[in-house]
Amino acid sequence: MTEQESNDYDFEIEAMTTKNTSFSLDRQGKQCGPLQYVRELTQNSIEAILSKDDQKGEIYWTFDRREKDETGIHKLCIIDTGSGMSGEEIRSLMNRMYSSGKDQSMDGNFGIGAKIAGLYRSPRGLNYQSFKGGKGVFAELCKHPSSGEYGLRQQEMGDGSLNPYLEIPFYEKPSQISDSGTVVTLIGKDEQEDTFTSPPEGNNGVAWLSRYL
Repeated sequence: MTEQESNDYDFEIEAMTTKNTSFSLDRQGKQCGPLQYVRELTQNSIEAILSKDDQKGEIYWTFDRREKDETGIHKLCIIDTGSGMSGEEIRSLMNRMYSSGKDQSMDGNFGIGAKIAGLYRSPRGLNYQSFKGGKGVFAELCKHPSSGEYGLRQQEMGDGSLNPYLEIPFYEKPSQISDSGTVVTLIGKDEQEDTFTSPPEGNNGVAWLSRYL
């Protein structure tokens, strides 16, 4: 192709967007292994740590202490000491199915695995608490009970307006996080489900998580 032909072939397009995202997510979720959400969320945490300048950090699989204190139910959660996310970063990364903060390639992690496997396992909610730059934010990625659509639940602000995330005090971070990091809690299929102790997809009783990892 000559330079002139190359210039003639250069034009603008309107990029394709995902249609019927909820149907697509459910369809792909059915193809996931029963414990794939553990792998995908762990991978996200690894990449959050590798995005830091020193590429050092820790990952903890445990239960959400606050959920346990408030509801008496054990909810599985993963805590990492990665780079953390701002509210707008959560909004951008979580509310678009094919969006990630990483370079995308055919053989790379597209950054959608946790959204697909996690939401399919826990449609009631993947609750995010992220801490960065001395600030904290909270967001709920979930399936709407009536419409069946997936997205960030709109949070009511003090003035009555709605926003897809809330600012939370930095001191509410778990003890494992010092300067930055993220907590993702799996609420499950309903509020009463124990997603930590011995979920039905685990095959090794109370040791299901450590054996899978």
